[in-house]
Amino acid sequence: MEASIAPENLRSKWDVHRRTSFITSTSVDAPRLEFYVKKGINLASRDNYDPFLVVWSFNRASPTSDNYTSRKLKSKPAKSSPNPEWKEVFEISVSCDENGIPIDTITIYVWDRENSKMDDFMGCADIPLTTIIREKENVLILPLEGVESGQLEIVAFPHNFGKEEVLDNSKIEISAYFNSSLVENLAVGKAPTIKNVSSFLSNKKKDSNKINNRYTIVRNLEKGGFGLVYVVKDEKTGEEKALKKIMCKTLEDANRAIKEAWPFKSLVHENLVLYEDMFLDVEQNMGDFSFYVCYIMPFYKQGDLHQLLEGKQKAKPRKYLKPVVLANWMVQIAKGIEHLHSYKVLHRDLKHKNIFFTEGYKQLKIGDFGFAKQVEEGKAYTQLGSAGYIAPEIQTSSSGYGLEVDIWSFAVMCYEMITLKIGREQVSHAILAQFNFEDYWKNVVEGEVKKAYPEPQIHTPLINFLSKILKVDPKERATASECVRMAREIRQTFAELDQQQKK
Repeated sequence: MEASIAPENLRSKWDVHRRTSFITSTSVDAPRLEFYVKKGINLASRDNYDPFLVVWSFNRASPTSDNYTSRKLKSKPAKSSPNPEWKEVFEISVSCDENGIPIDTITIYVWDRENSKMDDFMGCADIPLTTIIREKENVLILPLEGVESGQLEIVAFPHNFGKEEVLDNSKIEISAYFNSSLVENLAVGKAPTIKNVSSFLSNKKKDSNKINNRYTIVRNLEKGGFGLVYVVKDEKTGEEKALKKIMCKTLEDANRAIKEAWPFKSLVHENLVLYEDMFLDVEQNMGDFSFYVCYIMPFYKQGDLHQLLEGKQKAKPRKYLKPVVLANWMVQIAKGIEHLHSYKVLHRDLKHKNIFFTEGYKQLKIGDFGFAKQVEEGKAYTQLGSAGYIAPEIQTSSSGYGLEVDIWSFAVMCYEMITLKIGREQVSHAILAQFNFEDYWKNVVEGEVKKAYPEPQIHTPLINFLSKILKVDPKERATASECVRMAREIRQTFAELDQQQKK
């Protein structure tokens, strides 16, 4: 596609390829997205079939929302080519919040043939609605999840929504992973250090209520074994933020800790909490010094996933999550883990208390990277994590552990989201699975999942999913990308079941 053209000329330009459409709003002023699917790149080999596309829209306006739509929109590219050219135009409505920010997820699935069995799945990609420029042609290269090196090239034209123009009138190229997919090295800038404590303290302003001369403590939020959390006011913007302070034993430990954590400022993804600021602080009390690494993050007033699950667990009777909501949350958490693992970053403390909701429960975000570590050589050795979520190999292996430990923690989280067995009812999965796996699987996993969701069409895909990730042997666990793909397939299945029940 050449340079951007006026919207009134767009229809005539693309109409030759407008064989199918999918739109739920007829108003010309309503937000909607037209996108031209140009071609696929490095797709898997096929047995002389014509691949086709499934475009699926999911509205995230509320955790209890089940406004799902699914349509199969066929294309006819060249058979068996790894780089098929579709030249297909689709049109779909987009829901936005009061600020005009899209709250939908639009996913393009590629299948080998029309029966859509898992063996025929060729990958999927989300369209990054929050980053595209309004009333312009946005050239998007979307990495296909589930296909190594696979990509989709599309041109998206958002009507009545999108970011304001900040560039010239030429075509705009945007990464599907926002500003991070083209970043080869996470480290941006240089981490701050404190060389002389006395000089640092003398340079601090006398206003003891302000931290780093910018943040004023509003109230305490949490005090745990590994740090203090406050709600603070950013005096520069007037916004409330969350501040986490982690104490270090010595100045050397603090300097080393912030150096190791500094690259995580560059981790930008819709399902990860953003580190907006990071700095060191020193406090003096009765001649003793305390050293802190401080992290500034958004303050999520909706709370964390543990709080929500706890409320559903205590309800009489228990309020199990709607299947479509459950599957969507599994997808979002898996996507955040996938992004971390794409940079060889181990989280090492995945649990529901570290999963936060954005305003209106629109998104889930993985936070608290206090135990995170970049393992470029593939191994870590320190025994870290939260009881109940630690993978078996962290406690038993002397040869180190890898990214697979996060998959185990994710598996436990999924089990708990399904069964609501948290808190005092939490199961020691690592211990039970190693002691007698057959009994553990039959009674703890299958038994409890079926109790939560008696319908076979619901519990069968959930049990199959858990069977791929609750593996004692880390080598047998699915990867984060595979988790995203499987969870998305479950989400689509549940959405279709939900639609059938409404008929």
